[in-house]
Amino acid sequence: MAIVPLKKVTLYGPAAQRDEVLDGLQRLGCLHLVPLRDGDTALGKLSSAAYAALRFLEDCPDQRPPTRHRAGYDFAKVDAEVLQIQERQRELTEEQDELAAVIDQLRPWGDFQLPSPKELKGLQFWFYVLPHHERKRLTQLP
Repeated sequence: MAIVPLKKVTLYGPAAQRDEVLDGLQRLGCLHLVPLRDGDTALGKLSSAAYAALRFLEDCPDQRPPTRHRAGYDFAKVDAEVLQIQERQRELTEEQDELAAVIDQLRPWGDFQLPSPKELKGLQFWFYVLPHHERKRLTQLP
């Protein structure tokens, strides 16, 4: 992270679009918003975990309507669940990427299956990708 001098930015526009514009700028990463007073905005009241959960939920492609019944609604529990879902999604994405890499590595070999270790009797196979123009040299091997 680079340390750069701060610059003050003043935005003018319709008050109805204020939260939408500020959220968009924050998502872009070109501005860091600091509330003028404590409790000045709804986002200023959120903890860092709640803010991270809110951003994750806002970035989800399929969104459900917000709850209308706030009685008995445990915000901390929901924040923790959302962050667990986000972490699980990250883990599954990493696992998917790793599996895709393994599949790509095995693709040239086709539907080949190694014999069982019992059948190999301690022998090992070494596989190399061989260019087609070198294939003739295989016939010369003893």
